[in-house]
Amino acid sequence: MLQEGVLLSAAGSFVTVLMVMCAVYSLWERQKLKVRQRLQALAKNKSENKKNIFSRGILRSSKAKAGSWWKNKGWMVWIELQLARANIPLKSGELLIIWGLGIIFPACGIYLITMRILPAVYYAALGILIPLFLLRRAKERKAVILNDQLEEALGTISNALRAGFGLLQALEMVSRESRPPLANEIKRTLKEITLGTPVEKALLRCVERTGSRELEMVVTVVNIQRQVGGNLARILDRIAHTIRERNRIRGEIKTLTAQGKISGIVIGAIPPVLALLLLVMNPGYISKFFSQPLGIALLLGGILSQLLGVILIKRIVSINF
Repeated sequence: MLQEGVLLSAAGSFVTVLMVMCAVYSLWERQKLKVRQRLQALAKNKSENKKNIFSRGILRSSKAKAGSWWKNKGWMVWIELQLARANIPLKSGELLIIWGLGIIFPACGIYLITMRILPAVYYAALGILIPLFLLRRAKERKAVILNDQLEEALGTISNALRAGFGLLQALEMVSRESRPPLANEIKRTLKEITLGTPVEKALLRCVERTGSRELEMVVTVVNIQRQVGGNLARILDRIAHTIRERNRIRGEIKTLTAQGKISGIVIGAIPPVLALLLLVMNPGYISKFFSQPLGIALLLGGILSQLLGVILIKRIVSINF
């Protein structure tokens, strides 16, 4: 009986080992089949790509060359930077297309209505200047909101550092608790740091994207503290006080120079608005400015004088500190 039990146990062990070996072999064969199927699919795709080399390859290479040429231009990089500072979710190429359409279509419409080239040029000039004005206003609006948020964010970072958090943890806390645009900029900075960008370089890129002098002050202090050490929480408290005073002084200056700014806006807006009304209500009355040499000379002189006056008023009321 003992011998029969030993034989049955040995037979059971042998069957078990055999089944395990069969299972491993079937899994190995299945993996080889999957690899073989992938190789066949890749070979099939490769043959199809060879057939479509002129329709796909040439188009892809030309698109890549055009994109590299487009991105390597310095003025395109400058436009991308201005769009980032204005918080406008457009690429430089998209902006140029929209801008060009906004210049061409109104100018062509005015030319078809009046059949004169100078009014079309006039409206084309407006199509060039108005987007620049709107872009600048968007940049200023974002800078004001960001500076207001920065004061509160510095207090949050300072309290987090006193509680024992690290700088990156404090920045992550600010990114969760703050609102755009500061939250978006900090999230992008943290993402760059996560992807391997050095902390100092990522912070400097954030300053470049925003163009904020207050944020530049904060980043400069943080980078110096990371090199030489010091109590960063106390330093950030002092910077928050400095930013608070700068915002207060900026508000007082804005109140004192409001009258001069309104005068500049009125002086700059009356002639174009009046010329537009005359072109719509009585085109024959103002047509002499576009048809006679003396009228053209007077029109150019008035435009130059107007621009000079606006520039002088702007230089007087603009105070940078």
